Amino acid sequence: MTSVRAILTRGMVQAVATLAVLTGLAGWIAGARYGHALVTLGLAVYIATFFTRRTSFRRSWGTLELMQATGDDALEHVEGAVRSFRKLAAKRPGEAHHLANALDKQWQLLNERDKHEEAVAAAREAVETWRSLVVDHPGCRSNLSRALNHLALSLGRLDRDSESIQYNEEAIVVQRALVVAEENILAQHLANQAIGLRRCDRWEEALPVATAACELYRRVVPLKPDMLEDAAQAAERLVTTLGHLDRREEAVLAAHEWIGYERALAEADPARVPELAEAVRVLGGIMLLAHQDDGLSYWRESLEILRRDGGHPATYAALCSTVGRGFASVGEHDEALAVYRTGLTVRRELAAAEQGQFGDLLTELAEAAFSMRVYPGHSEPAAAQFTAEATALAREHASSISRAALAEAANLLGRAEFADEARELEELSDRRASS
Repeated sequence: MTSVRAILTRGMVQAVATLAVLTGLAGWIAGARYGHALVTLGLAVYIATFFTRRTSFRRSWGTLELMQATGDDALEHVEGAVRSFRKLAAKRPGEAHHLANALDKQWQLLNERDKHEEAVAAAREAVETWRSLVVDHPGCRSNLSRALNHLALSLGRLDRDSESIQYNEEAIVVQRALVVAEENILAQHLANQAIGLRRCDRWEEALPVATAACELYRRVVPLKPDMLEDAAQAAERLVTTLGHLDRREEAVLAAHEWIGYERALAEADPARVPELAEAVRVLGGIMLLAHQDDGLSYWRESLEILRRDGGHPATYAALCSTVGRGFASVGEHDEALAVYRTGLTVRRELAAAEQGQFGDLLTELAEAAFSMRVYPGHSEPAAAQFTAEATALAREHASSISRAALAEAANLLGRAEFADEARELEELSDRRASS
């Protein structure tokens, strides 16, 4: 904001410039030798007043003092700059960074001359100045960290360690915040790089990059909890990469970390419960080959997480289908059948309320029929029952079921050797395509 004094000063200068122009014109007309020169000078001064609204004598003088701060007189010049910038900051708080920088320079010179008492005063004022600037300019945090370190250092050299501790602690907090911000950005870059390498089928190269991203998130999350979701995604991708490379022991550890993140997220937001259940299910699949009982336990836990939550019935029905096939694949026929029936009951209820669920119900019936017919400990009656229900559903609600769902169900029934039913669903799919 422009001060009244500055306005009055500028007005006086403009008045003098106007008088010079008028005098010069009169002289020019009268034939005076330097009349035109006076007109030119007056106009130049008048115009210049419009480009000096933000100029400051104190800022200019302080800058000049800093430029001369070399040799034996360096400290004297810096002290002059501090005085000028202090007055500038009092009138223009937004320009306090000039003062803070000059105080940092003053501390440096005082420290070099072992004038630690005076250095403490300079550093303390620098800290307060940088603190005020950080409120509106977070980019100044590194400057604040440095000034805090200067103050703690000078206090330590005066054997005032009890005072220096609080400033060291504050410097650590500020610096950690800076490191977190930088590591957060780096972690995101690494995570994106890992995704790109995987998409190019360069899994071996993606592994160290994905690992590095997880290590960074491990450090960032305790200080910045809002990065939990990013950390969970990074851990999930690491699990996928390790699983693809058949490094199961490492994948188990990464999956536990992923589950830890998802538990924390689910506690804060119930909408994350399905992601937690999925992480537990994936861990079960990894554990299955080496420790089948543990793998099955994790599958049961994943189902229980969603059942207990009760807020995601469609997701629970889909998980039942996935886990049911898993149980069937390892010969756990009775449990597979029970899980399938539980999921189908939920899906039927959803379909009764919303026609858009018919496609999922059809797919899950065909999936159950396939598992009960193909895997060890199979049940012909259960497979036939699921197939009959799937076929009847397709006939009755073909118009509400997508072509893709009809084709997928036909494929599953065909692989389960229910040829007639598969052919009928294929025909229904073709009709949907032509309609």
